[in-house]
Amino acid sequence: MSRMFLKIVQRTGRGLLSLLVAGLLLGRSASAVVINFSDLPPNTIYGYTISDSGYTFHEAQSGLFTMGSTIYGGILNYLQSSISDSTAGGTTVMTYGGGAFNVSSVAVAAQHTSGLPTVTFTGTYATGGTVTQSIATTTLAAFTVGNLVGFNDLVSLSWVQASPYNQLTNFNVVPTPEPHLLLLTLSLLAAFLISGSRTSVLGD
Repeated sequence: MSRMFLKIVQRTGRGLLSLLVAGLLLGRSASAVVINFSDLPPNTIYGYTISDSGYTFHEAQSGLFTMGSTIYGGILNYLQSSISDSTAGGTTVMTYGGGAFNVSSVAVAAQHTSGLPTVTFTGTYATGGTVTQSIATTTLAAFTVGNLVGFNDLVSLSWVQASPYNQLTNFNVVPTPEPHLLLLTLSLLAAFLISGSRTSVLGD
């Protein structure tokens, strides 16, 4: 077996390994998830913080609780796990381990038969500044799904509880690839391309 052939094999192997690692990094940094609180027991008070799928929800006034399958006293449950809080003016803040994330949609419903709430979401960009959008519920019979526009590369998403009260679920989120992961991925892809071009030259 010639030295040239061995070099071709080695360089090709390094290139393929670089491509594999790059793919794994991209997959890890951009794993979409729907947060629906289905792993949490319904109708349970959790205090100030709830965590699900790596995301944290924090409300510092009265705390958060889950809703679910039991209907009682005018409280609306839709056989769907959700979160809510019981204090007017209470602000819930959603974060992702200090990293940035994108939110494409969320489902909103009334907590009580007293009325249809409108929920205003505020996203804080990693680069500074905010984006705001309101989602109005349209029926007491089900959740209203609202698409959020421009809620990308956020460090937090927040909303305020107000009468008539709301409950929320099905947050469609995906982490924003961190700059150092993007740089590493691009470097690995570049190494693969360079390796491939050298192998091509050697084989000519």
